[in-house]
Amino acid sequence: MVSGPNIISNLSSSIHETRVGVLQRIMKESPVNLVVAHSIEAKPLIQLFELEKLECDAYPLYGNDSGLVLIVVGMGSERTASAVSYLGDKQKNSRDKVRGWLNIGIAGHQQEALGRGLLAHKISSRTSGKSFYPPMLLKEDLPTSAVITVEQPELNYPENAAYEMEAFGFYSAACNHSTSELVQVYKVVSDNPSNSVEGINQTIVSQWFLHNSNDMKHLLERLAELVVETNLYFRLPQEVDEFSSRLHFSSTQKNQLCRLVQRLHALGSEDFLLALSPHSFHDARQLIRALEDQADRVSENPEK
Repeated sequence: MVSGPNIISNLSSSIHETRVGVLQRIMKESPVNLVVAHSIEAKPLIQLFELEKLECDAYPLYGNDSGLVLIVVGMGSERTASAVSYLGDKQKNSRDKVRGWLNIGIAGHQQEALGRGLLAHKISSRTSGKSFYPPMLLKEDLPTSAVITVEQPELNYPENAAYEMEAFGFYSAACNHSTSELVQVYKVVSDNPSNSVEGINQTIVSQWFLHNSNDMKHLLERLAELVVETNLYFRLPQEVDEFSSRLHFSSTQKNQLCRLVQRLHALGSEDFLLALSPHSFHDARQLIRALEDQADRVSENPEK
């Protein structure tokens, strides 16, 4: 069993309603990535979310001004993982902001009716036998299902689950670029024991997606809200950028700087940070030493 850490469960209560304006302002800085395998799935989503083609040299990419990015990855778990890793690396930023990831696609199912939309509460790989359990922060009134990723289309549906070819690779790769709460899978039933995969075509997939469009929109909106709240809650203090722009930091020193500045904020030393000028230091090492000394002094004498 594999399960990511739950770090968002208590966020909502800590974000006051007065921050709504701030959330709206930075929404575009915290986009959601929508991952699909086929053009047959991409087409109705491009229309639904008014996406436009983006320049890209590796995978078809589409986006809109609300921060939504759609990538068409192709079939298969490994191919999906590679595409997710590509996009995640491409979107890395200096302030370590995370993004939401949502895989939408079609899947076969043992019992569910055609066109039924399902949120994954378990994602398993038939090949490895491993499983992920996405936190159900977005469950609400949506029906859920176990999802089993297979290497070839499943025609027998031996378990009461959705069968498809991308979710496990998607989830494992996306969790390397975000928290597990912000990575979700939503499948629309396209075939079952009474209806073979041969009946699938663009027209009917578009109809199914249109039927589930309200749920899809709601999922993306809630996911975007959680992304913004997460980045707001775990944002790096602005001093990190200010110091970094004045002095050269190695990767290790940048991590030290982030931890020390966050520690000083937690200790109530904002005034010390505001009065500190990076021009007073010859190099990053000297600044880090000053921050360490201040943090140690405050820890030992909290009243000073």
